Amino acid sequence: MILKKIVCTVKSGKEVVFSKGQEKWSAIAECSGFIAQHGGWVKERENVAVIGALWRNHKAYDDFMENVHDSIYEQGQEGSIDEIEVRIEECDWQDGENTLKEWLMSQHVSLEKRWSVVK
Repeated sequence: MILKKIVCTVKSGKEVVFSKGQEKWSAIAECSGFIAQHGGWVKERENVAVIGALWRNHKAYDDFMENVHDSIYEQGQEGSIDEIEVRIEECDWQDGENTLKEWLMSQHVSLEKRWSVVK
């Protein structure tokens, strides 16, 4: 299983644009190999969002990045992000979606239900 960790510093005044754009990622539910995505705002850090996404394997994730990612990003979040950090990690979580939510909460993330995408 692949975990994609995304930390975004959102431009001041662009929080609503970013949040509305994040909702557009629901389109990834149709991607082969996608499992779940959740995220939200970090409680103690203004304008910082953390998103985690789970993929079955590298091939599924690579196909998504090559064929789908940019078209979704360009529909709503372009211009709202000041900084972004992305990390890809292998994980062997038995209960991927619940473990993803637990990890996000351990990062002091207040989960945004509208950002959740589940296959």
